[in-house]
Amino acid sequence: MGYKSVSVISFAEICLNGAHFNLAHLMQISSILEVPLATFFESVEEIIKNP
Repeated sequence: MGYKSVSVISFAEICLNGAHFNLAHLMQISSILEVPLATFFESVEEIIKNP
């Protein structure tokens, strides 16, 4: 994704210090993984119901 440190990604994965992925990050990740962006949101409703 172009970061020199893996800590940026690691912090966002666990929401450390308020770090999070924004839509631009998700678009980059979907491109790298070659999956549709919508894939990341397929289980959102289930996660909200069962945290």
